[in-house]
Amino acid sequence: MGTVLTVSVVALAACGSTTSASTTTTTDAPPSSGSAYVRCGVVASAGVVVSPGTEPCTAVMDSGVTAHIELSRGFTWNDPVSDTGTVRVSSITRPADGGLRAEILAVHTGRATVTASGGIACDPGKACPALARVWTLFVEVR
Repeated sequence: MGTVLTVSVVALAACGSTTSASTTTTTDAPPSSGSAYVRCGVVASAGVVVSPGTEPCTAVMDSGVTAHIELSRGFTWNDPVSDTGTVRVSSITRPADGGLRAEILAVHTGRATVTASGGIACDPGKACPALARVWTLFVEVR
């Protein structure tokens, strides 16, 4: 009983070449004390199952469960958005050390795709590569 989350990361270089990476994991236990384990941008927690499969990652959650996401440091991320009302993205924060954190609440039974994009974070006055990332998570709420 859960929600399905799927994550895909695509890097676009200035020359137009594209590389893609994807990872998946299954977790249904909360993280132990200390740093939480993050896979596909989803923090390990009770009630969130991130299952292996093709890109992007897929997560399954029960209605009412909240998944916590953490997107890579080194990028300036746009706010994640859902394509349906099945899940709601909230509590978006941008830690001082970079990246993005947010919560995805499973509102009701159904499916949703949550996406965010980000550009590489560069120090002012320094040359910066034209690099972008797209993060996608497929969610199934049961």
